[in-house]
Amino acid sequence: MSGRRKGLNQIWFNDRVREALKAAERGDNPAAIGLLESLADHCHEKARDALTEWHEIQALWILGVQLEEHNGHARAAAVYRRMADLRRAALRESGHGLASALAAAAVASLQAGKRMAARKLAKEAFGLHKVYPLPRHELELLRRGMRQGDPSHGARNVRRTVSHRERQPTSRVRRSKPKSDG
Repeated sequence: MSGRRKGLNQIWFNDRVREALKAAERGDNPAAIGLLESLADHCHEKARDALTEWHEIQALWILGVQLEEHNGHARAAAVYRRMADLRRAALRESGHGLASALAAAAVASLQAGKRMAARKLAKEAFGLHKVYPLPRHELELLRRGMRQGDPSHGARNVRRTVSHRERQPTSRVRRSKPKSDG
C-alpha cells in the first residue's frame, strides 16, 4: 500500500508541479504552461469546496462569544489570541506574497512595453517593501529594471547575481546648504 490518500493533497500538488517542471526542463514549455494553468484552475475550484483558516477563525469567533456570555473570559481571551495569531500569520504571508507578485508584475509589464503600468506596480511594491521586505534578488531586479527601463533586465535574469560593479556603493552624497544662524 502506498500510504497516499486519494484526492487532492500536498503530495498530489507537488506531483503536478514536478510534472510541469519536468516538461519545462525537456523544453516543452507549452505543456508546462498548460499543466500549471490547469493546476491553478483546479486548485482555485477545489479551494471553494474546502474548509480553510477562514472557517476556523469563524468557529473560534463564535466560541469566544459563547465563552464570554458564560463568564469564561480567560478562555475567550485565549481563543481570541489564537485568532489573532492566525490572522497575523496570514497577513504576514499575504503581505510578502503581494509584494513579490507586484514586483514580478512590474518587471513583466516593463518587458511588455507598458511603462506606466510598470511604474504603478513598482511604486506599490516598493511601498510594501517597507513593511514586507522583498528578497534581495527580487528587489535588485525590480530596481535595475525600473532604473534602466530595459526589457533585457527582466524576469529571465532573476538567477543572475549582481555584478561586482553593481555591488559598489554609489558615491552620490546629497549635500545640503549650511544652515544660517538667523
